[in-house]
Amino acid sequence: MKLLAQFHEQNTGLEQAKILLAFSSGLDSRVLANLLHSAKIDFQIAHVNYQLRGEDSELDAAFARDCASQYNVPFHYLEAPIGKGPGIQEKARSIRYEWFQSLLSENQLTHIATAHHLDDAIETGLIHWFRGMHLMQFKSLSNQGIVIRPLIGFYKNELLEYAEQNELKWREDISNQSNDYLRNIIRNQVIPAVEANLPDVRKRLKYSIGSLNASALLLEDYRKLLWNDIAKQKENEIWHLDILKLSRLQPNKTYLELLFAPYGVVDTTAFINLYDAENGKYIAIGNYTLYKFDTELIFADLDCINRYKALEIVEGFSTKNAELDRSEVLINGTVVKHPLQLRIWNSKDTIKTSNGRFKKVSILLRELKVNPVDKKRTTVIKDGKQTVAIVGHYVHLEYRPLEKDALNWLIRCY
Repeated sequence: MKLLAQFHEQNTGLEQAKILLAFSSGLDSRVLANLLHSAKIDFQIAHVNYQLRGEDSELDAAFARDCASQYNVPFHYLEAPIGKGPGIQEKARSIRYEWFQSLLSENQLTHIATAHHLDDAIETGLIHWFRGMHLMQFKSLSNQGIVIRPLIGFYKNELLEYAEQNELKWREDISNQSNDYLRNIIRNQVIPAVEANLPDVRKRLKYSIGSLNASALLLEDYRKLLWNDIAKQKENEIWHLDILKLSRLQPNKTYLELLFAPYGVVDTTAFINLYDAENGKYIAIGNYTLYKFDTELIFADLDCINRYKALEIVEGFSTKNAELDRSEVLINGTVVKHPLQLRIWNSKDTIKTSNGRFKKVSILLRELKVNPVDKKRTTVIKDGKQTVAIVGHYVHLEYRPLEKDALNWLIRCY
């Protein structure tokens, strides 16, 4: 048939894949299952029951199981009850994709296939547009890594025609008729209203969204060139940005929006104020934090940076030719009185310095010019109430190692 031939043409190489099909029991996933079967592509079916629609949810699950049996393919089923409320769609998406990922590794599958089609892509593009976005934040539906969308080149009415010609059955989700969600308003009201006056609007929107996607890709290449010149990644999810280079980009606010668009909305006025701010001043951009430190801005996702959480003690460590890593501390083990503990420092911590006096850890870190991100994750080793060491930076005067190696301990932090 014509659509099957087009499916082969648009999905060259898919016959080599082992696919997990996200199956809702609706028209789109039913058609995709039939096309995969007809094309002799290896696939399995996965269905999530959120139990949001009572008996209808149970009937959807039974239908999905029957289809897997009809095609003689493995069936995977997950019951994940979630209550209605704000953020329900994102919560449901997170649940199913975490499960899909686990099924991939457990069953040696290569891809997750969803049944999104061209009308879905158009609706997604309009949602982004209506909500307001930078071009760099524009993301239409497309194949992304292991997540593939084999029907993305077909309109909904083409799938409906194929289903009717092949006498396929499917289940209708009545919630798709409700206008409680922006997508349904666009699908049920906005596009039909425009279509009544501009019959080929879907074709025009297809062109516009494709053009936006292509422009975004070109702009991303330029953004990466700028970013690589200005930002140096010294650790995972931590970049050091050259303030002078940043400030020379003009118009500055336009360039800042471009550079940081993938991370979130930028308050460009607050950003520019950081150029001349005191060390430690910061702003948030999405999940990231941007700190001023000397001639740099340190850009970091604080939830992703490494913090030491455990320690290992090696007794009788030889100091000869020893080069300690930043995660290692050498101390005099004979003065330790309690089981050693590792934790993030706090404002009450003090440590005995070389002059025999106690100094607050916060002050010592400032004097040592520890940058704000490193300061956030700095850990201390405690012996009871005593601060034995600031890992990577300083050791308590009375805990410093002796010349006799047998008495020293090497502490490795992880």
